[in-house]
Amino acid sequence: MSDKITTTTTYVASGSAFFLSFINEYAAALGIIIAAITLVMNWWFKQEHLKLAKEVARTKKEDLDGYIEQ
Repeated sequence: MSDKITTTTTYVASGSAFFLSFINEYAAALGIIIAAITLVMNWWFKQEHLKLAKEVARTKKEDLDGYIEQ
């Protein structure tokens, strides 16, 4: 009787370890994918912020040039 329980426990433990190792691999891959997406989004938002900052600086310079000429 204990042989059957031991064998079943061994198979369950081995199967669990096998499938949980895949979950760990998928978690690592998912982490890499999320990091890459975050990097691209951060770069894109910085580029958009730079465009807006340049436009604001250009607008303020035009306003100051008009004020100085008067």
